[in-house]
Amino acid sequence: MPTLENETLVTGEPLAVKPPQGGDTGWPDGGGPVRRGGWSSHESGPPIANEKFAMWILLGSLVMLFAGILSAYTVLRFGMAQWPPLGMPALPWARLGMNTAAILGSSVAIQWSFRAIRTGRTLALKLGLVVTTALGLAFLFGQWSAWQGLHLEGVAMSTNTYGALFYTITGLHAAHVVAGVVFLLVVTLRACLGRYTAEKHIGVELCAMYWHFVDLVWLGVLAVFYF
Repeated sequence: MPTLENETLVTGEPLAVKPPQGGDTGWPDGGGPVRRGGWSSHESGPPIANEKFAMWILLGSLVMLFAGILSAYTVLRFGMAQWPPLGMPALPWARLGMNTAAILGSSVAIQWSFRAIRTGRTLALKLGLVVTTALGLAFLFGQWSAWQGLHLEGVAMSTNTYGALFYTITGLHAAHVVAGVVFLLVVTLRACLGRYTAEKHIGVELCAMYWHFVDLVWLGVLAVFYF
């Protein structure tokens, strides 16, 4: 007489019977047939972590925010006969270039930190986070310096569309960098307290995702300003 072990589910996968002594089979009541093996062909695998899913939603909304404001800048810019407007100085490209070097270096540092904790190198994690934070602060100082330079040349927020757009876009990005620096400080503190291991480091991963995002947004901002 055929046993339950010889039967199959509709999917063609073998079944198993309840183990002796009431062992757990994965069913709520501890008995009944269960599927053997790992994920079946029609399943995509384990679900994404809630924290990571939430971060993707946040980044998606920020992409739409920056895409909207950069699109508005592009439309207004090409609607004018001359850019920069007559009598207005060019953007401070030297300062913006140094800022770009700082934020690109910070992105490399935080990726190094993330790779380090995945292999359990906690000291390298802390060092990388400190370097990332320092470069993030250097970027913010560089932005303040660029704003000061333009202001001394007579370009203020209220001067014209040229000034208003530059300060609005770079200020909005700088605000998100400030949020990223706060995030970095929290993660760095937790790293110093030994909260992250090779198996549990979701905080570091989320911080790296956000920081890479502000890095990419800055490159997009520069591209729109330049071209």
